[in-house]
Amino acid sequence: MKFEYPHTISNGHGEEITFLRLIRDGEGEWLEIRNEVSPGAGPPMHVHHLQDESLTVVKGKIGAQVDGQPPVFYGVGETVLFKRGEVHRFWNAGDEMLVCEGWAKPAYNLEYFLTEIYKSVKANGGKAPGAFDGAYLLSKYGSEFDMIGIPGFVKKVIFPMTLFFGRLLGRHRKFEGCTRCVSMSPARDYPETYFLSSRFFSTSDLRSLIPSLNSFTPLPRPFMNSGIFFAPKSTSTTMPINRISWNPTPPRKRNICCIVRSVYV
Repeated sequence: MKFEYPHTISNGHGEEITFLRLIRDGEGEWLEIRNEVSPGAGPPMHVHHLQDESLTVVKGKIGAQVDGQPPVFYGVGETVLFKRGEVHRFWNAGDEMLVCEGWAKPAYNLEYFLTEIYKSVKANGGKAPGAFDGAYLLSKYGSEFDMIGIPGFVKKVIFPMTLFFGRLLGRHRKFEGCTRCVSMSPARDYPETYFLSSRFFSTSDLRSLIPSLNSFTPLPRPFMNSGIFFAPKSTSTTMPINRISWNPTPPRKRNICCIVRSVYV
């Protein structure tokens, strides 16, 4: 789906985004964005699994928080950067309109996803997207976006039921012609990746077992469907480990953990 720029969307609840332009260069496609947020408004905790997001305050005061960390506040001329995979939120922490300019890299489906989410929120009274719309968009584009406040039971049980009955009623037809979802790919997004398969160990347990993992950082949550990926914090980091076998006790929980270094070109 192609958009004409500038392209402005509003959720009817104090948030407006203008996509100023889509830029194509050696880094791929990325978006220049302008945000206008009313006092007290702002998105809830969410995550962009594949995009980095930068916001520079043009007017007002922004509050920003990464999950598990205390809030931080920024004024005019200051910039907040949310890296891909960071669960975060931001809001207007002042008494006047908050205006920010920034970018999102790479673009992927960010513009389409937010356009449809904002449209649904506005049509639904400005509080939340419609049940089917939210289930459809978050399920289809789950490799890129997630709303942390939605319970796992809702995503695993209620969403599929909502989609099933919604499709019977033809509610999916409004999304005909939607953009294609982006599949998670360590080969594409992380040139050097170590895959660690585990069913019975937490990340902290594995770091204790293999101290050299302390120089690594977990990759975004969707990768954990089949295990835990770790990427070097520094591109110069190397690991001589190819495989580790570990049989924990009790025997009924026997498991094999494998670390495989893969370099993609």
